[in-house]
Amino acid sequence: MGFAARLQEAKTHEDAQKGPVSASVASDVITAALSKAVIDNGLSALYPLGGPRLAKILAQLGETFNMAAFCQRFRIPPLIAGDLMQVALYDVQLFIDDSGSMNESDKWDDARAIVNQIVQITTQFDLDGIDVEFMNSPISGKRLKTSEEVTALFDQVWRFVVFDHRMRRSCNRHSCSILRC
Repeated sequence: MGFAARLQEAKTHEDAQKGPVSASVASDVITAALSKAVIDNGLSALYPLGGPRLAKILAQLGETFNMAAFCQRFRIPPLIAGDLMQVALYDVQLFIDDSGSMNESDKWDDARAIVNQIVQITTQFDLDGIDVEFMNSPISGKRLKTSEEVTALFDQVWRFVVFDHRMRRSCNRHSCSILRC
């Protein structure tokens, strides 16, 4: 069953999913979710079941992750949280459009808000943060862990985008005038 189908199923059964999640249930859910992800995604070569790499991730999550608080904070059922835990097996890297068209409507602000949500959720599982790169800007963010870091990065890149867009427009106008002479 895909993520969208599971999300719909979870919304349908949301009342049944509400309520406290005990620590032992959370630990079982974490172990089951990551073990299943390793098998389903063909990651056994990287994370052999029962091996030290997977055990380390499970131990880190066991120490830092609170299933009940996570579900309450993001208003999601444990079923979805179990799917999101798979992020612990990956390094999250985002590639963001920073072209001039992102100035239309609120696209840039929307992208920033989405990346802020992603960093808040993924850093619950990917403890070393996420990497963010842009299509045009040489500026990138490595190991971002907070919304403040994301906002600062987007502000810095946007200054570059606006400057670059103005320079290209100016150069294009000058090129046209030079060619007409």
